[in-house]
Amino acid sequence: MFEIPTIILSVFSGSFTVGSDVFLDQELISVVSCGISIVITILTSIKLYMKINESLAIEQELSIKFKILSLDIYKFLSLTQEQRGITELEFLNKAYTSYVKLVEQSAVILLNEKRDHLVKIEMYENDDSSSDGSSNNIIINAREDAL
Repeated sequence: MFEIPTIILSVFSGSFTVGSDVFLDQELISVVSCGISIVITILTSIKLYMKINESLAIEQELSIKFKILSLDIYKFLSLTQEQRGITELEFLNKAYTSYVKLVEQSAVILLNEKRDHLVKIEMYENDDSSSDGSSNNIIINAREDAL
């Protein structure tokens, strides 16, 4: 974000300093060169203060982790129940925990927006129990006030 203007201003400053001595007074050349250097210094200082490079690296790493999580979910949903190895509820808890950790680590998601936008899931038991006697039935409450 700040690299391109810095490079352009540096090239312009160098070219102006060397090439304009025939057309302008040295005093004016020095003032313009100094002004451009001040702008370059301000841009570089803002970049360092905002820690833009570190933030970009962290967000890129988090982006990769979000993608891996989505691939894990896709893979789990693509497998048959016999191939999965864990129950749906265990996987849901594991995936949701990973999701929450990734959201908490993100600097891009604003603090006031770090609210769970997922649908509230409630567990209930009914008469349709599985063969091992446990009931893993899930009902999704999609009302906005449930969030």
